Amino acid sequence: MHKPNNNLPKSRITIIIKNQNQTQIRFKLKSHRIRQRWADKAYKKFHLGNEWKKPFAGSSHAKGIVLEKIGIEANQPNSAIRKCARVQLIKNGKKIVVLVPNNGCLNYIEENVNCLLYFNHLIS
Repeated sequence: MHKPNNNLPKSRITIIIKNQNQTQIRFKLKSHRIRQRWADKAYKKFHLGNEWKKPFAGSSHAKGIVLEKIGIEANQPNSAIRKCARVQLIKNGKKIVVLVPNNGCLNYIEENVNCLLYFNHLIS
């Protein structure tokens, strides 16, 4: 068995033990603080990077190619056919469905034509 070093005064031994406990406590508090940051909604929204996983990848406008014109039926209790178009984005190749605004604008859209999108609405 190893004998403790009795040459050190008792006050010196207690200081060493306190310093070890302080480093453990400091590490525990630091790691707890880092874990608790993710409970903050603003911190999580900023650091998760979900904005870049969406089709528009953080931008408001995007260019795409019209693949087909489709009509989507509205959910209950509405009964309408929403005029939409299936578009493939040029910047990342993702295919999305966009809403065609105004009445009769679907007639002016042709397939395999470049178009400009603004927040899932077809502009031109």
